Amino acid sequence: MAAKRKYPVGIQSFESIRQDGYVYVDKTPLIYKMITEGKPYFLSRPRRFGKSLLVSTLAALFEGRRDLFEAFTTEQGIEQPQLFIATTDWKWEKYPVLRFDFSASNLMSIERLDNYINNALSEYEKEYGIPSGETDISLRMGNIICTAHKQTNHRVVVLCDEYDNMMLHSLGDPETQAIVRERFQDVFGPLKSLDNHLQFVFITGISKFSQMGIFSKLNNLENISMHSAYESLCGISEEELTTQLRTDIEMMAASCGKTYDKTLADLKRMYDGYHFGVAMTDIYNPFSMMYALKSGKIDKYWFDSATPSALIAMLREMPPLEISDVDGAECESSDFNRSFDSYQAPLPVLYQSGYLTIKHYDEDIDMYTLGFPNEEVRKGFASSLYSYVTGDERNRSALILPTG
Repeated sequence: MAAKRKYPVGIQSFESIRQDGYVYVDKTPLIYKMITEGKPYFLSRPRRFGKSLLVSTLAALFEGRRDLFEAFTTEQGIEQPQLFIATTDWKWEKYPVLRFDFSASNLMSIERLDNYINNALSEYEKEYGIPSGETDISLRMGNIICTAHKQTNHRVVVLCDEYDNMMLHSLGDPETQAIVRERFQDVFGPLKSLDNHLQFVFITGISKFSQMGIFSKLNNLENISMHSAYESLCGISEEELTTQLRTDIEMMAASCGKTYDKTLADLKRMYDGYHFGVAMTDIYNPFSMMYALKSGKIDKYWFDSATPSALIAMLREMPPLEISDVDGAECESSDFNRSFDSYQAPLPVLYQSGYLTIKHYDEDIDMYTLGFPNEEVRKGFASSLYSYVTGDERNRSALILPTG
């Protein structure tokens, strides 16, 4: 039997995953398509669905780190396979990369947000020899991009991870939200007018950017969140699971005394069922899948780690729902564009947070049917979120949901 592989639970650095010998599900076919067919993108996905790893992979790619994408043997003697993009005509030029990560939990005050933005811009100013002294954020950002382009003779790549983290944690605080919007418009507002200096722009979050009102000045972003071609850009598809991870499932099955088919069926029932577009490509939860393969046990890994207090507080402010209102609910495309802080649209909030998924799309009437993606979420919703959504605190542990 093959040796048990290393699984990257909680590891979001592409470089670390490759160099330290962890399993990496090859997303570079879709990445290659994305970087060669467009420039400014936005992608929304639930928490712990691989957005940060995707941003890290893009950074390594545009920094010209071909060594990380080729086949090699790690210092621990682990063989890493060649990734798809290393077989393409990609030129592996080194672009200047400006990377912003707003996922940290310590960025939950305006003062800390300001410090982070200022420090990030200061580091890039030092890197490109730009004198300090300018205080206007928009001018600093524009100056960094233009200078980096001029000095390197390569256009600039801008990557932003979890842009809406502080927005989601300050719902119900309009004063703070207004300041956060202002800061983000200062940082990212200049990008549209600097198009000639930009090679690639990629922004991620949980909520659609139109809902947060942050990127009103950056309205040229292509939102691929529900684009059929990119449904499996984050997460693990059925094909990836049964090819790239087949050996891992076989090892898990052997350790549990089950057949491969039985183990695959159990994993599918628990972690599959996410659909992020009308093509209805089945997507497995990547965090739970890696955790299950590492531990050899099927459990509620994602749900227990990805339910933030901000979501619960948000749901408490929204109209109560019954289970029948949630599983099998219908909503129009326009519903996904409602502002989170309107507190009148719980279904899109639950969808974008990963607790509901698309079950069916009726193109004739432009109507989506939503429902629980899998047993992990169904059971977790029953035990953890139901009382907050319904307003009913009574005996939630005894609640039984239909399993259809």
